[in-house]
Amino acid sequence: MGRQAKIAVKPLFRLLSELHGVEADPRVFVYAAGGYYYPGKDLGALCSEVRSYLDRGYIVVKMKTRGAPLAEDLQRIEAVLAEIRSEERLAVDVNGRYDLETAIAYAKALRQYELF
Repeated sequence: MGRQAKIAVKPLFRLLSELHGVEADPRVFVYAAGGYYYPGKDLGALCSEVRSYLDRGYIVVKMKTRGAPLAEDLQRIEAVLAEIRSEERLAVDVNGRYDLETAIAYAKALRQYELF
């Protein structure tokens, strides 16, 4: 079904509501998850990916972090934040194994951003 939504260039929840003849409940929160690390994926490709989700109607996008050094992740976050509009929000997925020092460094670095 997700593939059909991609072909229709619609969020899956919207496609499902249309297929079943019901109104999508605006109280149900959905977000697009992406921003994964791929060889050769630069900041431009990351921003294009995020923009594609936002252009499909999502207002919150979650991107992966911790697949690169902290400084590189901060560049990725800043690039995406520069891409989104005021009504759109960015969340970051910081799951993974951290030693205490790395966890504290990420927490301190991320608090400077207005993340969802």
